[in-house]
This record gives sequence, C-alpha cells and structure tokens, in this order.
Amino acid sequence: MKILAATDGSRTGDAAVRFAAGLAASCRARLLVITVGSLSASRFRRGARLARGLPSRLEEAERLWAGKILQGALREGKRLGAAVRCAYAGTGRLEPIAETITRRADREGADVIVVGSGGGTQLSRWALGSIAHRLVHIARRPVAVVRPGTGTKRHPARILAATDGSKPAREAIRFAARLAAAIPRGRLIVLTVSTLAADVALTGAGLVGALGVLPELDRAERKAAERILGEAARQTRALSRRVQLVSRKPRRATSAAEAVVREAALQGADLIVIGNAGRSAFNDMMLGSVAQRVLGHSRRPVALVPARSSRKP
Repeated sequence: MKILAATDGSRTGDAAVRFAAGLAASCRARLLVITVGSLSASRFRRGARLARGLPSRLEEAERLWAGKILQGALREGKRLGAAVRCAYAGTGRLEPIAETITRRADREGADVIVVGSGGGTQLSRWALGSIAHRLVHIARRPVAVVRPGTGTKRHPARILAATDGSKPAREAIRFAARLAAAIPRGRLIVLTVSTLAADVALTGAGLVGALGVLPELDRAERKAAERILGEAARQTRALSRRVQLVSRKPRRATSAAEAVVREAALQGADLIVIGNAGRSAFNDMMLGSVAQRVLGHSRRPVALVPARSSRKP
C-alpha cells in the first residue's frame, strides 16, 4: 500500500503527517510526504547555483522553507516507525495546489491521499476555497482529511465505514476492508443508519400516524438494513472475525451524518470511511451531502472514497 501526505508545515499539515505516518506504520505501507511550491522541480534542485538578484533570493527562501518542512516530516515519520521519503512538488504553470497534489498521487500510484484541514463551515470552504475541500472533489482516489488536535492514536487500528448500499458506499467498504486487512490488529466496523425518524419528522408525525403506514415503513427499513449489511458481510468476509456489523435506528430525528459521527465516538474509531458521490462543490452546498456533513461534524480523520476510484481493490 502507498500513502501520500501533503503538508505546508502548518498545524493542520503536521496533523496530516502524523496521522499518515501512524497509518503507514500500522499497515506497513510506504509513505511519501510532499510539500507544494511555485518552483519547478528542476529549479528547486539547482540550489544556490543561480546568479544573484531578487528572483534568486526569493527562490532560495522557498528552498529553505520547503527543506525545513520536509526535514521535519521526515523526522516525524521515522519517529512513528514509518517507511517515509519526502519530496518537493512544484506547481506547473501556476497550477492550483490541489491539482498538483492529485497529479503527484496519480504518478506515485498512491492508494490514499492524506491532507489536513482547519475546518470551517461548508459555505466558507466553498466561497473562500480549501485545498482539502477541492481535493475531495477532484481526486480519483480516497482522500483522508485530518483535523489538528484530534488526538489520534500513534498506530490507528479501528476503522468505521458507513454504508447505505449505494455504489460510493460499496467503494468505501472495499477500501476500508483493504485497509483493515493490512493492519495486523485492525478492526472494521460497518455501520448503516436508519433515517426513518428523520423522514417521519420531515413528513409530519401526525400525518404518518393518521395514515397508519409507520409499521410498514419500519419493516421496510429493517429489511433494507439487513440487505445492506448482508452485502457488506460478503464484501468483507476475508476479514473473518475482525468485522463488526452495526445497524442504528435513531429514535429522534437525527441526520445520518450526526449518527455516523456519534457511532464513531462510541466505537473509538481512529478513522471514518465514507463514500463520496463526487458532485460539484456547489451542489454539495445547496443539496447537501452526507459525506461532506460527516467531514464537517467529525473531529476524527475522515476518508472520502470516490465512486470511481482509480485504484482497483
């Protein structure tokens, strides 16, 4: 397995490196840590051999800045026992940073990209721009988003994967199972959440009661949960007893995203894995997305898996 982590030396970037290094050490993966700058790779390697002048001084400052970040990431990775290497990634023709990260991940054949995020509301991320937010929309492979101060374990081992039986959810289960299998003591919790209480509240509890359809809706929800978890069991049978199948039916009108975050806390999960439908950022803001809302609510690392991952299971 290959993991790529991107950092800019900030608190959020450091959190991403720590989580990626711990994960790499847990599943014996190869870790590449990159930092992105405005110099091309060839100009970055030239060092101080360029002629004196303002452009050279600016370039040298960037080399020193990037070198300090990568040296720190290398030390942290080795401290956590990861097989780590570091590299500078230059943006080409003023390419946006998120695109540079995905291009390098594609080139390296990374199984997952790890990046830090400072949080913020959905509107502020959409309006002001966020590298992490941009990545989860354009990357063709899973993106794990890490918040600073999450208190993650040195070696992550418990993974919670949320599923509603959809294609993105199946991709998420496949990725989570592969990750859990690579961790010697890894455990996978597969969760499906009933939205019946929220649906009834939205429709009107009085109206649903008057129509007398609640028992029928309840039976349909139970059958759907059984079908979804049965499919997940077939997907994860290779993990044998290291898989726990969980169905939750909130009594109150709780959103699916809140239920997922609550279950992750209850299970002590080190990572939440959820499928990402891959809609545009604007549609996510206007129409809502469970994956995006989990990302917004959770203080734990969240891996969003695209419906069409470029990595085969």
